[in-house]
Amino acid sequence: MSVAVRQAVAPPGASARPMPGFAPVTALLEQLRDVVTLLPPSLYLARPAARVSGSVGEHVRHCLDHVSALVGAIGGEPLSYDRRRRGTTVEIDPVTAVSEIERLLYQLNRLTVTDRHVTLSAVVDAGLPALTMQSTIAREIAFVQLHAVHHCAIIAVLLEWQGCRVPDGFGLAPSTTRARHAGRQ
Repeated sequence: MSVAVRQAVAPPGASARPMPGFAPVTALLEQLRDVVTLLPPSLYLARPAARVSGSVGEHVRHCLDHVSALVGAIGGEPLSYDRRRRGTTVEIDPVTAVSEIERLLYQLNRLTVTDRHVTLSAVVDAGLPALTMQSTIAREIAFVQLHAVHHCAIIAVLLEWQGCRVPDGFGLAPSTTRARHAGRQ
């Protein structure tokens, strides 16, 4: 079965664009929303093999958990990408995923802080306590966006395996796109 997936386009009457610092994350979320919108649950849940790390839905949920952690940190919550909500409806229902993307876009469109410092807690070794370090919202925006691009690349592979077309550039790192435009593969 072939499902055509369209490029992300701002809907008519869309709210004002967010502060430029959040633009890469919101643009990626918009593109992810447009891909997920067209997926039937069977494609959203499928895995090509038992050893594959996640379905499209699981990768979408993972991306959204990271964005949600960032939004929460801007609101004053502790920042940890390790606290995730595995097994939620976002993983199994594309309609719920689109609603969650819209909720996060709404929140991102109202944020203005990018230069504030935050304390990040990260588990880097399962046998050790979490590390605590200082970061900035701007640095975490970059991390969340690039991390989501990586998962969108996996989503693209999963969809192409199922016979779907994905938008050109979906899941490509900005540096790869820049290199291709400059003629360096």
